[in-house]
Amino acid sequence: DKPIATPMAQLIYPFDPSLGPGYVWHCHIIDHEDMDMMRGMPVNPNPIRFPQITVQPAAVAACISDIAAISVTATSATPVTYQWQVSTTTVPAWTNVIEGFPSIYTNSLTATLSINPTTLALSSNLYRVILTNIDGVTTSATSILTVTNCTLSGTLKYNNAAFDLLPGMTVTANGKSAVVQPTTGAYTITGVTSGTQTVTVVPSSTYFVGSVNSTDAGATNFYGTAPVAIANVKYLAGDVNNDLAINAADALAIQKFFVMDLPFAKSPWVFWNAIGTTTTNPTPLTVQVTGTSVLNFNILGMVAGDFNGSLNPLAAKSASVKVQLTYGETRKIGANQEIELPLRAASSMEVGAVSLLLNIPSDLVTVKDVYMKGSNEKLSFNVKGNELRIGWNSLTPVNLETAADLLVIKLKTTSAFTDGKSIKLKLVADSRNELANGSFKAFADAILNTDALTSINEKA
Repeated sequence: DKPIATPMAQLIYPFDPSLGPGYVWHCHIIDHEDMDMMRGMPVNPNPIRFPQITVQPAAVAACISDIAAISVTATSATPVTYQWQVSTTTVPAWTNVIEGFPSIYTNSLTATLSINPTTLALSSNLYRVILTNIDGVTTSATSILTVTNCTLSGTLKYNNAAFDLLPGMTVTANGKSAVVQPTTGAYTITGVTSGTQTVTVVPSSTYFVGSVNSTDAGATNFYGTAPVAIANVKYLAGDVNNDLAINAADALAIQKFFVMDLPFAKSPWVFWNAIGTTTTNPTPLTVQVTGTSVLNFNILGMVAGDFNGSLNPLAAKSASVKVQLTYGETRKIGANQEIELPLRAASSMEVGAVSLLLNIPSDLVTVKDVYMKGSNEKLSFNVKGNELRIGWNSLTPVNLETAADLLVIKLKTTSAFTDGKSIKLKLVADSRNELANGSFKAFADAILNTDALTSINEKA
């Protein structure tokens, strides 16, 4: 359409033959009758113009009932369409993924295929995606889906020296639960799904929750002055005020719990993963499940306040005798009279904590006061029925020589303390009876000595 005299520079028509869908160049020789002289030369688009995959679909592991996703990442100078395909055989026989109810597939025409829910029947399925633009087609690598009936399993034990089993308790993860086995302490929760599982433990009511005493209070008080990394479950057991710290206030609460049965601001039991230590309050117990079973998720439990881990949860209260009470002289006293009755050390010792449960004949005598010898730290006591509880701890221990007074109990006899009556204080059969040293380590066989009382008119 240009005049024949048009300059050559104006007869150039630039274009990019790689843009597709393709061109055929040919030369038409004017005034030549041999049409065979016309030769076609096809020009194909450059393959680099096809969709370029930068991240291939990866193998995917999923639990039953998961939402699985298989993705591809690609670049292209022109718009790309996606078509995911599936093969249910090991020798691939590809078919396009079909969406729509009741299909488990969505987003089959996007870069990320979604499968919801995953089932065991889908395990070993193969997936790929076809990417198309104006220039051509690219096929991705193959992804394999593996579906497992995922489990969360481990053991549940008490955080004491023996790591006693806690059978009969129930471990729960996001609503699914399992009972701890009696001989191994093992639990297995089946059917867990991928994601964050919040783990809780429901204690059995058959367990003894005692052993918390002034030794625990003293150890807690000491820890608050110089915190170090301790087991997560131990931290939870010490933070009885549930205020994200362990300090003297927790020690006071533990001693009040022992002496007066005042409840804590948290549940009687605490639990945490057996792995790891902390110097701060742990967050709620969780575990991440990522398409496969989680094994050896071992859990430790403790009774709140049992900071020194002395409890044997399956034993009776009287299972461990760590204090003995012996008797010296017999003292005579009349009715309605006051007397100071000392408890003496049978041997020299350093004492940082005292926990005593004594049987008192309340019909014959009343307790007016109890006080420590050689310490400015206030002692706590409480009388309930025939039981006298005494609790004391201090970061400054008392050092006693043999036969030195540890503490003094001020008593007043009642009008019923008449001829023929006598009083002998006795230790209640309870493992919480305990004396501890300045490091708040319990003595295994502490011996105390006191006097017996008899009515002033009793005949020998």
